[in-house]
Amino acid sequence: MNKIERDFIAHHGIPASSIEDLSGLPRTEWRQRMRSTNALVSIAGAPCRAFGHRLRVSGGQCAQCNPHSLGYTRRHRSPGFVYVAFSTELACRKVGTAVDPRARIELLSREKYGGAVDWVLEASFQTDRAGDVETRAQRALKRFRQDGSYRKEGKSINAKELFCADLQQVRKAIRKALRDIGRE
Repeated sequence: MNKIERDFIAHHGIPASSIEDLSGLPRTEWRQRMRSTNALVSIAGAPCRAFGHRLRVSGGQCAQCNPHSLGYTRRHRSPGFVYVAFSTELACRKVGTAVDPRARIELLSREKYGGAVDWVLEASFQTDRAGDVETRAQRALKRFRQDGSYRKEGKSINAKELFCADLQQVRKAIRKALRDIGRE
């Protein structure tokens, strides 16, 4: 590793145990290897086109050009709960992640997520990869996605996690996501 790479790793607090040297492997192999070893970054693939950086996240993006991808990867691999909230007002459910689902539900109502103030917790699933499970479940539920918005810090924000599906369908999507990542 060169000095720029070492400085980047130190600046972002990436532990040595989360770095893999996978240079020389084809893209599909190093991406699979990163996911199976839980590596946060790797030295892999061709250098990035913009600056020739070598550090990659499992999705293939250059970690140095896109440091926000580290946050995304960390969230996907963090423990927590995948929760299902329901609003009678909207007749929709929200699938999200939280460390404390009950506190998160209170915040949803205070923020008027999707325009509703009546959010209740219907289910929660504890997992060591909450963001990964959430993303997979939401992908499986995409045909039920409902547009909505809410205001946060004076700005209108799109509510992208609303689904007009029954609880059984949502639970099924979450359980399948847990199985797919080997966590059920």
